[in-house]
Amino acid sequence: MLSKSIQRLVLTGGVLLLGAGCDLDVINVLQPDRERALADPEDLEALIGGAFSVFFSGIHGWPEGDCCGHVPNMYPNYATEMTGIPLSGGSETVVEPRLALTNTPSVSIDGPRGHRILWQVMNLVASNVHDGLRTLDETDVRIVDEGVDVTPRARAFAKLMQGIAWGYMAMGFDKALVIPETEPLGEEILQQGRDALIPAEEARQMALASIEAAKEIASQNGITFPAYSSSPLFFGTPEPMTTDDFVRVANTFAARILALSARTPAERRQVAWGRVLELTTNGLTRDLEYVLDGSEVDEGQRSSLLYFRLEDNVPGCANCFRWDNRLIGQADISGRYQTWLATPLNRRDRFDIATPDRRITGATPQSNGAYTRYWGHNNGFPEGRGLYFRSGYQWARHFFRGFDANSGTAILASADENRLLRAEALIHMGDLSGAAELINVTRTRSHTLDDGITYPGLPPVTRDGVPESADCAPRIDSGACGDLMVALRYERMIELAGLDAFRGFADSRGFGLLPDDSFLVAPVPGNELEVFSLPIYTFGGDGGEWSARYAPVTMADMQ
Repeated sequence: MLSKSIQRLVLTGGVLLLGAGCDLDVINVLQPDRERALADPEDLEALIGGAFSVFFSGIHGWPEGDCCGHVPNMYPNYATEMTGIPLSGGSETVVEPRLALTNTPSVSIDGPRGHRILWQVMNLVASNVHDGLRTLDETDVRIVDEGVDVTPRARAFAKLMQGIAWGYMAMGFDKALVIPETEPLGEEILQQGRDALIPAEEARQMALASIEAAKEIASQNGITFPAYSSSPLFFGTPEPMTTDDFVRVANTFAARILALSARTPAERRQVAWGRVLELTTNGLTRDLEYVLDGSEVDEGQRSSLLYFRLEDNVPGCANCFRWDNRLIGQADISGRYQTWLATPLNRRDRFDIATPDRRITGATPQSNGAYTRYWGHNNGFPEGRGLYFRSGYQWARHFFRGFDANSGTAILASADENRLLRAEALIHMGDLSGAAELINVTRTRSHTLDDGITYPGLPPVTRDGVPESADCAPRIDSGACGDLMVALRYERMIELAGLDAFRGFADSRGFGLLPDDSFLVAPVPGNELEVFSLPIYTFGGDGGEWSARYAPVTMADMQ
């Protein structure tokens, strides 16, 4: 790893204008020192190889001052995924009716800093690999591992992380800050930054091109990546990764970026689903797992604040999250979800779910499911903050794997995600039977619960959707059995919860699940706009631009 002094040097000098506190003179003064530091092969490899850990700190987060904790505080609760009242950052974003996103240069502790932290982290990843790639292009530095030249490994990894960082900016924002390694940081850095703000659509194409370049470099050079036990760099996985593993990871991330960039159901229908199908043909067949060991908590790189928030239940907790009733209510067969929906917002309260889905409950509504703990109390959900936040069911999949937020592995991309992306592509391309077959892999999977009993999964769907029965699940809001698209979106939201803090938001907007007036995409953060001397703008709220309308998609919307 880089020494702390070198690491701080890189973080200070390598990021282009992360916020209003940025000192341009400092960047210019430190530039020669950074170049000298990167001339050392070990430091160069550490800069590039550490990019995935920085990425992890953004999507799973751990608080360091005003840093990454705000991403998991904001996005899972803003989505139709989790419900919570985060008292340490982002609470104003989750209230209903939804408000326009506050995008002033500075915001309060309760303000929506999650989007600007996501921006900061992804720009940090992009900046670090920009410096690394320029060094590889402009110098004769070679990275050697046990006598073998592994420079192509560093280059392939840098291009992949460049694509992922740009891709996440393209998914999350209307514009992205994109500076390829062919472009050096110049003296007119403010103007260069303004010019580098490009529409999300362009950034997405550049992201996908970088991922393709990464795959090509890897395939031509036969690279491998060490397990975390051998090196903290690169993917930090329990086992070494081969070239084939690398290409599969790249393909699934590319498919994710394509699908989740859609900001509305209409845009989701226009995704290049044929390309998604091509990518997922050679996508993940085993999960991408990132080792957690509780180290480097200050940098948020080996502990998951997301898992801590999702599974926390300490007395008086200020950031306890539960499953959102709008999500797990789709599995309810008692009619209580329909009653909840029909109740005025300020009188909605928690309700017990009766469901055949053993991922949500056991044999009774008050028992644990395979992914869920039931709580009879409302710890962390004070009445005065809004009864409608309350839910009795808490996501606990990582806990039930036997781990806490500082241990085990974080699954960041999965074979199930790849399979469900393929299923959605097949729906859009008209192969409903093929889609049903893929959906059924997770839907019909059996689960052994804490009572020691193994329960079957849900009955298989057909091309027509969920089989009609008195206990069908999931259902649409009227209580009728869901069609194939309803089954698909339910599987994605339940099975992929916990992959990262942003994914649920992106899926929710594409499936029409966000509450009315939610922002559908974030603006360039206000502190960044202030540095660039650009007008402040925002999205969401009643009558605002890029405001959501709650209208869950069904097969009828595919016509």
